[in-house]
Amino acid sequence: MKRDSGYVWKLRYNGPGTDEQWQGVLDDLTLDLAGVEPGEYVELYYACATDVVDPTPYARAGLRACGQWYCAVVAETELPTTVWAMDEAALRHLGFRRRPAPHDTRWFTTARTARDAAHAVIAGLRDGRLCDDPTGFVSTDGIGRALQPPDQW
Repeated sequence: MKRDSGYVWKLRYNGPGTDEQWQGVLDDLTLDLAGVEPGEYVELYYACATDVVDPTPYARAGLRACGQWYCAVVAETELPTTVWAMDEAALRHLGFRRRPAPHDTRWFTTARTARDAAHAVIAGLRDGRLCDDPTGFVSTDGIGRALQPPDQW
């Protein structure tokens, strides 16, 4: 992963899928996030897992009232590592951290732009929850309205 001074992310990955496929996921999710208003969010699911586990690996990007993006990836308390693998070191390397219990069902980080938020949740799922097929991602149909502030998910 690399970003320039303008915070433009480039997805680079040595696993399955091409750079163009990963870039397509990033572009699509960035478009989905462009319509989000403060207090709203979009979820990204790893559809490859729908027949394997419930819940499937997922992430969420929501916009705070201050204009900052809150990005969350499902943690082992909701999706145990005995059901779906997780790389905590990768999540930490990406800037994700955990909230104290009882609000520790997700790993979280923040982002400055919709594109940065899209990159964060894709990289969090890809590298942190080992969702390595770029054709397997599906975003929610439409925008969700948060019942709680995004930092309390």
